[in-house]
Amino acid sequence: PILCVRTQHAPILITLAQTFVAKEFLKVALENCTNASVDLPVKQAWATVLKATLVDHVKMPTLFLSSHCGAQGLFVHNEICFQHASIIGLSIADGDVLGLCIRLVSELLQECYHVPRSTHPSSLLARHGQGLFAENQKNLRQCGGHRSVDFNNLVLPKSELIVRAIGH
Repeated sequence: PILCVRTQHAPILITLAQTFVAKEFLKVALENCTNASVDLPVKQAWATVLKATLVDHVKMPTLFLSSHCGAQGLFVHNEICFQHASIIGLSIADGDVLGLCIRLVSELLQECYHVPRSTHPSSLLARHGQGLFAENQKNLRQCGGHRSVDFNNLVLPKSELIVRAIGH
């Protein structure tokens, strides 16, 4: 079994921990997405944040496992390549993650609506997200709008990073 190999302990335990966190994150996102009092754009924001964050977390373990399994990682019976391809397909289904993130970040920076703040605003991850958001809101003001070339060059490449920071 793979757990007998000492070098596999960390990636498997990290993946397991991420699974528990993802399960709780999914519960919170579903509560917000099914709550009738939550506006539609905020529900869509929750879905985008969930998708961007979880797809990113799910891609890493399959890559790590396949690279540490050597040629075995490519064999069909291990299904590692199939799982990775499925994850890539998921990231494209119902809207490409990058496209969804660009739209969400553009709308949030323009303050079209707001997503709930972190439940732990003083945590390092929350402060990182707040810093990214503040920096790019400043960039938006300096660029002269969300359709400018500068916004395209300065903010859009960070869209996925900003959304994942919200998700963390």
